[in-house]
Amino acid sequence: MKRTSLLLLYFYFLSSFAQTPADTLFYHNGTKEAAHISKITIRSLNFIYDNEITERTVGYPALKKVKYRSGREEFLSPVHSATGADQWRNVIILNSEEEVAGLVPYQTIEMHTRFINFHTSTSGERKLMRKIRQEAARLNCPFIFLTREIEVKYGKIKFWGLSQHKIRVTAYRYK
Repeated sequence: MKRTSLLLLYFYFLSSFAQTPADTLFYHNGTKEAAHISKITIRSLNFIYDNEITERTVGYPALKKVKYRSGREEFLSPVHSATGADQWRNVIILNSEEEVAGLVPYQTIEMHTRFINFHTSTSGERKLMRKIRQEAARLNCPFIFLTREIEVKYGKIKFWGLSQHKIRVTAYRYK
């Protein structure tokens, strides 16, 4: 009896140390994953799945919240939605590839200003970004990531209609 209870007590302590509870990642699409968070940055967090050695990255825009092993919860980002061209102001422009991690690329949008236009360089670029954000909202994509921007100048100075902007973005959705 004494040996059996000592043996059971030994296995109980051994199993409690062998399994450490994992952190839980809650995504905006409703899924959740158990993982061990290894690094937290300004725009993303790195984690490792159980029984794996590869470190993965996910950006804050894809995550709703994180529940740590200690039980503490941290909310990372609200749900963003853009469902129609009139909601173009809801489209978020992402600045780094870290933020894009965890989102799904949906479509590439490429636009340019007219060859002859009556805008300054700045106002032409602003109007073009508005059109791009309207197109992303029409596609129901709440995020865009700037992949290429070119400004062609047809004169030596920036003047009305003497510069043309060409911008390419990738529109992203939640998984």
